Amino acid sequence: MKKQSFTKLLVVTIACLSSFLGNAQTADHKLAFGVHFGQREYHGDLGFYSILNDQVFHPTAGISAHYYVSPSFDGMLNANWGQIRYLSKSGLYKGYQFGGHIADYFVGVKYKFSNGYLLGEDTKFKPYAFMGLGGFNFITQNNFGFNLNNDVYSNKKAEPSYKFNWPMGIGCDYPLNGMFTIYGQLTYNYTMSDAWDGVQKVNKWSDNDQFIYYAAGIKYVFGGSAGSTGGSKKIAKDDDADGVANKLDKCPNTRPGYKVDEFGCDMDSDGDGIVDNEDQCPNDSGLVDFKGCPDKDGDGIKDMDDACPDKAGIAAFKGCPDTDGDGVKDSEDKCIDKAGTVANKGCPDTDGDGVIDELDKCPAIAGLVANNGCPEIKAEVAKKVAVAAKGVFFESGKDVIKKESYDDLNMLVEILKAESDLKVTIEGHTDNVGDPAKNMTLSQARTESVKNYMIARGISADRISATGYGSTQPIADNATPQGKAKNRRVEFKLAY
Repeated sequence: MKKQSFTKLLVVTIACLSSFLGNAQTADHKLAFGVHFGQREYHGDLGFYSILNDQVFHPTAGISAHYYVSPSFDGMLNANWGQIRYLSKSGLYKGYQFGGHIADYFVGVKYKFSNGYLLGEDTKFKPYAFMGLGGFNFITQNNFGFNLNNDVYSNKKAEPSYKFNWPMGIGCDYPLNGMFTIYGQLTYNYTMSDAWDGVQKVNKWSDNDQFIYYAAGIKYVFGGSAGSTGGSKKIAKDDDADGVANKLDKCPNTRPGYKVDEFGCDMDSDGDGIVDNEDQCPNDSGLVDFKGCPDKDGDGIKDMDDACPDKAGIAAFKGCPDTDGDGVKDSEDKCIDKAGTVANKGCPDTDGDGVIDELDKCPAIAGLVANNGCPEIKAEVAKKVAVAAKGVFFESGKDVIKKESYDDLNMLVEILKAESDLKVTIEGHTDNVGDPAKNMTLSQARTESVKNYMIARGISADRISATGYGSTQPIADNATPQGKAKNRRVEFKLAY
């Protein structure tokens, strides 16, 4: 490769590498001034120049000014001066050439991708795009081209002229420190002329002469510091030192050391109104009284200390419930809805006889464990009742009580009145003489007669039960008169 081609390639390489770099301008240091150097290319009717074809090096230099407007936009001014030449080596215009000096200048707007939305403001590599409006001057040294007039080409020498120019391009800045920034930039210039290369085509805007400029340069940031690295987050003003620059900080007076969100406000991750630095449970919405920790069952014990967080309980059982309030927590209480004692695993023993009410057949009367909680019936009482039962007689074949039975029945009534907790069961039996069904009916009727007799003398009906068994439960042989007599009987059974 020839030396001039190598030089061109070196300049373009520097510009391309620089196009990956970033800018140190910030809201606090808005103005920057730059100088750049590079290579210009021609694109037009004669052909186009590229970095690889065998053309001479076309040096161009320029100056620029940049003004910070917002994290996304900068204003810019740009002026360039350089050379341009082109020799057509092939095609219809082979042998034709033009050359001279070019000056261009424009005012434009630059859009920065490192604006906190597309890329972070603190990134070191700060790509951008820009466009503007300006002017373009071409001072011809020689021009051996054509002029298209009524479809006939003729030689014409172009004169120095001024036209409007539409520049646009891309680039990237990289801050060396707070004062200096290097940058690379590619500018595409669309001119409002089609005559500078000597070939003019009527009313075809697409054929206007165009130029591309590759440049690399350096900018000086006014008000910057040489000791700064140039990263926007490090040089951006942050009065409360929370890591969010003043211009983005919606809470500019946050307390030192407190976590903040992207807007510079105290972080409240669970949204419970208690900032993370004061929240003992920053990921679970909770209560002020519990420093941000939740109490789902509302029992006054925060969930992290609650052994039963889904059921309201009491502090004595670490938040677990005691529904009947007997001092035994529900998980260990055998009688969860009835107040009992710890010794009985939460079950009650009303009469205190050691038999819990659920198993006590006499829950209101202290009794014996062996007797299912009921007291033992006194021997003399049982004897009197047995005697009374033997003295009860009925009219033959009827349920009418004979008068000689009244004394014995009255004795039974007096026993029940004296022992108010006793209950009596009246059982009636017959021999096997006659129809069994009729015997059953007769025995039931006779027990009912005895029951009614006792009720009439003041014994509550709920203390008396009466059942007739007919001939189904003999106690002697019905084959003899003596056996039949024993089977015809009434029995009284006492119980508590």
